[in-house]
Amino acid sequence: MKSNLTLLPRRFFLLVALSLSLVFGFCMADLARADITIFSHNFSGDSSDLNATTVDMGAGSWTAASVFDKNGVFQGGAGSATLPFIPTAGLVYTVNARVSISGDANWLAFGFANGQNASTGHSNSFFQGNGNVRGTAWMFVRGNATAPLANSTYRGLATDNPSSWLGPLVNANPGGTVDMRIVLDTTAPTWTVQMLAKTSANPTFTVIRVTEPVTNPMDFNSVGFALSNTGVSGTLESFSLTAIPEPSASLLGGLGLLGLLRRRR
Repeated sequence: MKSNLTLLPRRFFLLVALSLSLVFGFCMADLARADITIFSHNFSGDSSDLNATTVDMGAGSWTAASVFDKNGVFQGGAGSATLPFIPTAGLVYTVNARVSISGDANWLAFGFANGQNASTGHSNSFFQGNGNVRGTAWMFVRGNATAPLANSTYRGLATDNPSSWLGPLVNANPGGTVDMRIVLDTTAPTWTVQMLAKTSANPTFTVIRVTEPVTNPMDFNSVGFALSNTGVSGTLESFSLTAIPEPSASLLGGLGLLGLLRRRR
C-alpha cells in the first residue's frame, strides 16, 4: 500500500520547496541589507593632534591638520581631517556627523572628498578647485549662519553645483549642535547623492538637498571634515560611515523560481 505522501501531487512538493527557498531568500536578504560599519569614531581622546589616530571602529587612520584634536576640538585655522575611502558600485553609503559649532560666518565642512593632506591652509579645506583636498559631495555649516550668508551644499568637485540651506535649520542662536548626513547610492549605473541635516531644535532630519546624480564618481577617495578659517570653532562629537548592500542573489533566485512555476502552470 502506498504511503499517503506518495499520493500528493508533485506540484505540492514544488510549492513547499519554493516556499522554503523564498523564506531562506528573504532571511538572507535581511542579513545582507544590514548596515555594514566602515568607520565609526567618537573623538574621546586627549587634546593632542588628531593626525594618525586610528578610528574607534573600522580600518583607517585620520589624516588631519593640527587644527583638529583627538578630543574633537577644532579651532585655529584652515585644514582638513579625512579618512581614506573609495566607494564601490552596488551599495548605499550613509555618512553621519554630529558637531557643535560657534563663531562667525566661517564654516566647518563635512562629506566626501578628493585627496588627503595633514598641512594647514585653504588648499586643504574642500573649497579650492586647484587645492590638495577638494570636496566631491559635501556641505558646510557656518558658526553664524544668518541670511544672506547661508550654509551651503555642493554636488561636484570643490564648489561645483552649489545650493544654499537655511530655513528651519537655523537656531534662534546660530551655531549650536548640528547633525549632518549624506547618502551616496551606487546601486544604479548613475550614482546619486542626497543631503540632510538637523539641529537641536529639530527632532528629525530635514532634506536640505534632494536626490541628484553624482557628477564626478571617479574623484571620491576620502571622507571627513574641513575647516575654513580662524573665526569658527567647536567640537566634532561623532562620525560614522555605513553601507547597505543590494538585495541578495538568493532572494532574486527565489523570485525567479516563482516566475518559472507560474509560467509552467
